[in-house]
Amino acid sequence: MKNKKSIPPLAPIILGLNNGSDKFEVHRMIFSVIKLLLDKEDPAILDYIAYLDFCTAPQVILLCNRIMDKKNREVLLNQQHFIIFYSMMHLTVQLYKSTRMKASLKNVFPVDSEKTYDTICEGMISMCNYTLDDLRSNYKKNNYIINALVKIDAYKISE
Repeated sequence: MKNKKSIPPLAPIILGLNNGSDKFEVHRMIFSVIKLLLDKEDPAILDYIAYLDFCTAPQVILLCNRIMDKKNREVLLNQQHFIIFYSMMHLTVQLYKSTRMKASLKNVFPVDSEKTYDTICEGMISMCNYTLDDLRSNYKKNNYIINALVKIDAYKISE
C-alpha cells in the first residue's frame, strides 16, 4: 500500500491564468483596488489576510504586480498563488457588497453618477462570482485547496 502524503503548499504550476486583452482590464481593476488597500494598510484587507493565514501582504502585492503587468498574457499560478488569487476574488465580492467599503471605493474612484457606480459594482460582483464558481468546480479533488476554499468562503467583511 502506498503511503499518501498531502501536497505541499508550493506545489508545481496548477493553473495558467489567462490575462489577455479581454481579461486584463478587469484583472487590473480588481488587483489595483487590492493593492491600493494594502498600501493604505486598510484594516479590512489586513484582517482578511490575517484571518486566512495562507499568505502575507507582500506575497499578495507580488501577485498583484504580476497580474497587473500587461506583458504577462498568462500568469502561471502554483497552489499558493491559486489560493491568493481565489481569496482576492472573494475579497473583491465582499468589498463591493459592503456599504462601508463601497463608500470608500467610491471616494477613491469617482464616477459620473450613483447608477454608474452601482452598475460597475454589480458587474464586478457577477464576474468575480462566475470566476469563483469556475475555480471551485475545477479544483475539488485537491484537499489542500478545498480546505483553503472553505475557509475563504466562510469569511464575511463586517460592516
